[in-house]
Amino acid sequence: MAKKTGCLIGNPGNLCYKVMELKELKDKILEALYSALPITVLVYLMALTPWFEFSTVELITFTVGAVLLVLGIGLFSMGADDQQIINFM
Repeated sequence: MAKKTGCLIGNPGNLCYKVMELKELKDKILEALYSALPITVLVYLMALTPWFEFSTVELITFTVGAVLLVLGIGLFSMGADDQQIINFM
């Protein structure tokens, strides 16, 4: 029996389909990172100035919040795009 090469796009159980989803998720998370990064950098730059005094706990909390924000926006964006595809079909 010949080995099949290629991907069946519509088969959710297929390994190739899962790899495509991971690539899409990576793209969405990078998109969210690019949108949240400028504000995050501004806050860190403000923390370096003498006008704003952030404690270590506040900076760690802000960093964790920024990471969770990027992950949440990426997952939401991926889910919204998948929902549009399902409704279109």
